[in-house]
Amino acid sequence: MFEELEKLKKMDLKSADPEEISDLIDVVRTRIHNYGKQELDNFFDIAIKIIGLKRGVAGKKAVETLSAAYSKLKTRIVSMLWSDDPHIRNTGLKIIAENKDKEILYTLIKDKDRDIRKFALDIAYEITFPEFLKLGLDDPDVNVMISAAEYLSRLGDNSAINKIEEKLKRLSKDEIYESIFLIQSLINLEYQKTAELIKNKFDVNDPIIKPYYISACGISRDPKYIKDILDALKNDPDTRKNAIDSLVILLRDAKIPQDKKDEIKSVIESVIPNMTPSELEMIKKIQNML
Repeated sequence: MFEELEKLKKMDLKSADPEEISDLIDVVRTRIHNYGKQELDNFFDIAIKIIGLKRGVAGKKAVETLSAAYSKLKTRIVSMLWSDDPHIRNTGLKIIAENKDKEILYTLIKDKDRDIRKFALDIAYEITFPEFLKLGLDDPDVNVMISAAEYLSRLGDNSAINKIEEKLKRLSKDEIYESIFLIQSLINLEYQKTAELIKNKFDVNDPIIKPYYISACGISRDPKYIKDILDALKNDPDTRKNAIDSLVILLRDAKIPQDKKDEIKSVIESVIPNMTPSELEMIKKIQNML
């Protein structure tokens, strides 16, 4: 009855003309809503082979056809997330996101496999679902939790700040790299107490921590951090850009006393000879603000 499926099943999908495969998939696309379970399963198996072989336009059409039939093939499409092939996994993720299936996320986030829980967060981010992403902040795996914080910060969800701060405080000092991701999330959300949090938890002169601390000093909008920023500008080329960016924020958004402005001007004049062309462009902006 559905000869397009029979032709696809008999083809050597690896060597067949992609245009011929594409033409048959076009026929499938027009008829797939008339398929029964057996035909749907047959096409899914064929589509997975085509996608895995990366047959160009044929692969693209296979993905589009699976997506169009998502409601009929949901269980099998979701199963793509468990594939050993990263391309298949990512394609499954894309199809679920395209169909904005929020319901399945609540199942995925409970899976014992942390990668599946991370996929749930990836999909939630793609469909802009911050309320679901907040569930990821309670994930037992620190890497999944960090991903949730990062995605929420990208979406600018300030309601997540308190929870991210709480998670940062709970991490040990040895978990420095994990902490950095949470710090960056708070910086992205422009949380003004981030510099204070860093100072209470770490040695701010640690070369790993210092760039983040200096950036946090700027978003604090607090002139009390000017000294630390200027010290970085003078003595630490690796954090100079962070220091320049922080000075721009402070001068733009905070009330800076004239004596502090004079100090900033003096330090800038002393380091100008050692600056790169891009740094000099930013320094000109600061000088115009003084």
